[in-house]
Amino acid sequence: MLQKGIFRWILVFEIIFVILFGAFLITRPENSFKYSAKDLVDESNLVDGAIELSRDNPQIPDTHFYIHLGGYETTVNYEIISDEDGDDGADGDVENIGLLHFVSARQQVEIPDSSLRLTDITTSETGRLYSDFGQPVVMWLSYSGEGKMRVYSIEIKEVVWFKIVLFLISIFGFIVIDLIYFFIKTKKISLKTKKTIAILVGISLVASITFFANTIPFGHDLDFHLTRIAAVSDELEKGNFPVRMMTEMLNGYSYPNSIFYCDIFLYIPALLYMMFVPLRICYQVYCIIFTLATCFITYFCLRKITKNNKASLIGSLIYTLSMYRLSNVLVRGAVGEFSAMTFLPLIILGLYQIYTTERPKFRDYAPLGIGVALVSMCHIISTELSLFFILVFCLIKFKKTFKKTRFFSLIKAALLCLGLSAWFLIPLIDYTINQPVNVTMKGTTGFYTDMVSYPAEQFNPLVDSKTFISVGIVISFGMILAIWFLIVNRNNEKINRNDYGTMLYLIIIGGLAFIASSYFFPWRQILELVPDKIASIITSVQFPFRFLSIVTVCFSFSIAILLANIKNTTKISVYEKPITLGFVIITILSALYLSHSCLIDIKQIAAPYATKKDLAYVSGGEYLPVYNDSGKTADMIKNIEVQTDEDIDVSYERVGNEYHFDYDNNNDKEVKAILPIYAYRYFKATDEVGNEIETAHSEDQLIQIDLPAKTNGRIIVKFEPPVFWHIAEVVSLLTILVCTGWCLEKEIDNKK
Repeated sequence: MLQKGIFRWILVFEIIFVILFGAFLITRPENSFKYSAKDLVDESNLVDGAIELSRDNPQIPDTHFYIHLGGYETTVNYEIISDEDGDDGADGDVENIGLLHFVSARQQVEIPDSSLRLTDITTSETGRLYSDFGQPVVMWLSYSGEGKMRVYSIEIKEVVWFKIVLFLISIFGFIVIDLIYFFIKTKKISLKTKKTIAILVGISLVASITFFANTIPFGHDLDFHLTRIAAVSDELEKGNFPVRMMTEMLNGYSYPNSIFYCDIFLYIPALLYMMFVPLRICYQVYCIIFTLATCFITYFCLRKITKNNKASLIGSLIYTLSMYRLSNVLVRGAVGEFSAMTFLPLIILGLYQIYTTERPKFRDYAPLGIGVALVSMCHIISTELSLFFILVFCLIKFKKTFKKTRFFSLIKAALLCLGLSAWFLIPLIDYTINQPVNVTMKGTTGFYTDMVSYPAEQFNPLVDSKTFISVGIVISFGMILAIWFLIVNRNNEKINRNDYGTMLYLIIIGGLAFIASSYFFPWRQILELVPDKIASIITSVQFPFRFLSIVTVCFSFSIAILLANIKNTTKISVYEKPITLGFVIITILSALYLSHSCLIDIKQIAAPYATKKDLAYVSGGEYLPVYNDSGKTADMIKNIEVQTDEDIDVSYERVGNEYHFDYDNNNDKEVKAILPIYAYRYFKATDEVGNEIETAHSEDQLIQIDLPAKTNGRIIVKFEPPVFWHIAEVVSLLTILVCTGWCLEKEIDNKK
């Protein structure tokens, strides 16, 4: 009774707090500022009504103001003026020529997530400013470009929507607290289950420890993936679902990243970003969610295989905190790859159930189909590696593979995979075949034969941000122990033969992947011998060390199965506790050391708005259209004007997910107009009444339209996917509904 009474009072407190906090947010007046140039400096220092900055005068004086708790949109209006030599810093790549700073006047530190980059290709940039409590702020703008920059105004406008976000966050926080309370107190969940869940959450927290801060570790590919999140958010805000073409990328020239590189899971941080949540926090939430998913999915799969709770927990610990996985998260910022590793355990479970069941049913082969489908929606290269080793395994076990019931189960798993991923695979195949881009026509990804693993690195107990190509000492030592276990127990009848066989084939597959990732594998010689088409398939992997993802999952599962059977091995059963404890302690310490080394090399996230304009933020430009002079790209995307071969009146405007071009051709002849949009497949041009207008490709693969003589009007350009893409989406939706219906039916049957 006392506990119920206490909880009621806690609930009353939560309700009162939420009501008062909501009232505070609603009644508080809007907190916005607009500073013209004369508000920032003395009027005598203005040039044509603007503040002129240069290398000799690189900074606007400090401006002090007070902001309330909330989110703000910041806008700087400016222009770049060439110096006497005509240099304005606008040649080559997009340059960040200025930075708008916001510093807490009390703490004298820069406010996280609020710096705004200014580029040399526009006259206005918009960013965000966040305040987690009311505070006085110091603002200044610094300039580092060539020539001069004239600043006309700086606007800071409070975003009302963010008040709603803060209100929802307060409610969500209390809901989480209440759920934790009920989880602890409820008797409907057994104590064993509670402990298991608590351990899995604890493992996830250790793996995510670096994300509970106002910075995130610098990752090799971090900027690219942050740009993806921001770009997906833009498209979702325009109502484009699913996202196909990133129309804000490359300064509005568009980029089909979503078609080639599935970003369905990035909708989670993208939706948060739409709600004005800081990009850093959006990314942190994504990493934490996928760490939790990795831990729980791994435990689920191991529990199905080993039937041993402790071994499954330790296997989850080893895999979730594995050096290669953490390196992908913390060092490389390889979002696609570490996301794909979340679902690799499902593939192992699916194969295990198919090959250890005489008549596999849906629940047996479904994990394989679902696992491969989910991996494909994260990372195509990981999908290719997975399919290759699945094929190797099926060929090794060819006698069982071609048994009728098992073979048809594999076919059903493949069909399930295709059904679930059709919405992504059909557009990918269409563009791969029909849209010439660098990665498919020129193989621009390259193959780095020097990025391999060395045996000594695999036994390094202190993997850090510099020595990240490693599975770590735990998995390496566990691999040796597992091999020894297989040798000494080959005739041990106490060992479950399914477990023995599973370990054997995991070691074989993991060993092959390990060799493929290593310094000793003759990649260069093989690439010289094989035909070009096969070589292009091989080199799509890019880095030989990527095979370590297969090594990690195979050996982690092998160690878990070893621990589940160690009691039945007389030779080492007496060492069960020391071995188990050693695995746990070394795994945790190694993970904490790697996390610490990455915190030394942190990245304070500035506003990413300028990055969507820059060629540097589309990775290697793999999905750029192939044309004669790719060196022109960096300069070309700086210009968002319509090019015409005759002097006519023409204007360009973005309206939602459409491009509007108004023209007036008074010439007596047809005028060729080249629009600042790449001519990717399925961009459609229409007039104001919807009549389709024929388009062509310019020399630089931009959309070209011929404007008839003595005409005027508006041309609307929009990316419109074909009908068969939408059919593929329906197929995937129906597949999801059928699978969900089957699961619900089984759940109801089990309760009966």
